[in-house]
Amino acid sequence: KPLRGTSNGSIITVDNGAELTIKSSASGGKITDCDNQNVNGTIFVSGTLKLESGEITGNSVEYGGGVVVADGTFVMNGGEITGNTVKYCGGGVYMLGNGSFTMNGGFISDNVVRIDDKNMQIEGFPGGGGVFIRQGTFTMNGGTISANRSVYTRGGGVQVSGYGTFIMNGGSVTGNSALEKGGGVYVMNGWDNEPAGSFTVNGNSVISGNTVNGDANNVYLEAPLSIGSNLSTTAGIGITGSTTPTDTGLEIASSGATEINKSAFISDNINYSIVQKEGKLYLYPHIHSWTYTKDGDNKITAACDATECTDPDGGYITISAPSDLIYNGSKIEAVVDNKLSTGADVSVT
Repeated sequence: KPLRGTSNGSIITVDNGAELTIKSSASGGKITDCDNQNVNGTIFVSGTLKLESGEITGNSVEYGGGVVVADGTFVMNGGEITGNTVKYCGGGVYMLGNGSFTMNGGFISDNVVRIDDKNMQIEGFPGGGGVFIRQGTFTMNGGTISANRSVYTRGGGVQVSGYGTFIMNGGSVTGNSALEKGGGVYVMNGWDNEPAGSFTVNGNSVISGNTVNGDANNVYLEAPLSIGSNLSTTAGIGITGSTTPTDTGLEIASSGATEINKSAFISDNINYSIVQKEGKLYLYPHIHSWTYTKDGDNKITAACDATECTDPDGGYITISAPSDLIYNGSKIEAVVDNKLSTGADVSVT
């Protein structure tokens, strides 16, 4: 049976020292209909909350459409935080104080940060369609953060603010979107004299398929991330830097990088390559090194042989004999079908 809210405040408050475990006793258990743009959190936690099953859905508040973690502890082992809307920050979860949020399973999906007017933005706010880490630590060991949106803003999946820490050991952040930057994860540089947000990736973490205005924009870094000791080479993490890489490179990982775990990362922009130097990762402008190979009797293919290239296919060209092979005194040209990519193109005479 749904637990429905009123317009007076949070549906549930877990006070300091209190503990609450939420389990759905039957299919369709929901916490829903908290509708007040002046309320912080459908569930406000300064004690300990565990979500095992059920849904927190269909709520519309100012911050924290599902849960606000304020100096408390939130453990999500299952269930769903889905279909909530906030005015400013944290469509699914909003963190502040010294709170901690551990996600081991479940789904945070289809939540929206939708402010009244995009001109209302102040630097650093709003954002975090799925999770906004204003302060405290979010540890993601499993589960899925997907299809969340920051309509006018940033951090479609997760936004990491100046005093926030995001440790991703597993799970996936996929299919989220934002208007400005960080369709998947947005790591902020210091704002208003704050330090930069902290982001560490480890395990088999996947951050892919996230967009800004339809373009790939998975992890937007205003400060470098850190790489844990157990990052899997099969992890898939798309990277966008905050500035255009130059010939000296743009640092995207400050520690823990190796030639082996470098393969876990891919540039969101095919014109840039990821390079490892002295335990750090950098984005560099990519210059293709084309190799041309005969393929059959009349086809030549081009491929970039640089190991860091994310788009090595240079296309092909076919050169066929003319249909009329009888010499009539005039030049007879071969039939050329040039499908070589820009940059791999060659002159055929």
